[in-house]
Amino acid sequence: MRSAGHRPGLALLEVLVALILVSLLVVGYLRLFQGGHLTFARSREWSEAVRHATDGMERAKLAPPGTRPDASEELPGGWRRQVVSGEWQPGVELVKVTVTMPDGGTFDIYRLRPEQSR
Repeated sequence: MRSAGHRPGLALLEVLVALILVSLLVVGYLRLFQGGHLTFARSREWSEAVRHATDGMERAKLAPPGTRPDASEELPGGWRRQVVSGEWQPGVELVKVTVTMPDGGTFDIYRLRPEQSR
């Protein structure tokens, strides 16, 4: 038999414990989602840096014979690209493209090519 004071259902303490557990799960998922979002944004930034560096290297390859493709330029969105070339070994030229990201990080790409006659 049931006692007169006992009613079926959840006690206030049980409801509070359930709310705390659900809140912890939600906070965990939100942090996981935020971390994934930050990782995605950072990968987009690195992809943009690679794109700018590759574009700079392609421009350096298309430089007229007898010239060095040294250049420094501002790009949209706070990006900066610098192309520097110099002799690596006799007859071989080293071309370096440095891309500076808006947050100050840098990405470098290198290429060796036959030195062009001047």
